[in-house]
Amino acid sequence: LFYKERVGDRMALAFYHPERHVTHGVIQKVQAALKRPGAVRAALAATRQQYLKRQERHYRTITAPTLLLWGREDEVALLKYGERLAAEMPRARLQVFAQCGHFPMSEAYGGTLTALKLHLKRVEAAEGAP
Repeated sequence: LFYKERVGDRMALAFYHPERHVTHGVIQKVQAALKRPGAVRAALAATRQQYLKRQERHYRTITAPTLLLWGREDEVALLKYGERLAAEMPRARLQVFAQCGHFPMSEAYGGTLTALKLHLKRVEAAEGAP
């Protein structure tokens, strides 16, 4: 039902400021995309194949420096899950953005860009890149 009913309402749940991001034009584009043959089936298959519960046991084995970007008001993936990921991944750093939902790359664009640049500089410095 998520993919078929009230797309605008469902999309709005992902944003702290839905009025800025879930416009009539965006809703129309998403609705058009979901009407394409196989789109809903593909989206559901992708979600089901993530096997999130099975992946949890591997979090502690991820040794790459990892930057987790999270919206404090994310109602799709609650902040407690980001905090848990950061605690379980040995080299993870959690960057939380206030007044931000599920898409910090949209709602906190500048902060996301700054955090990513800083993360890459830290990784470069730690690994002694040329």
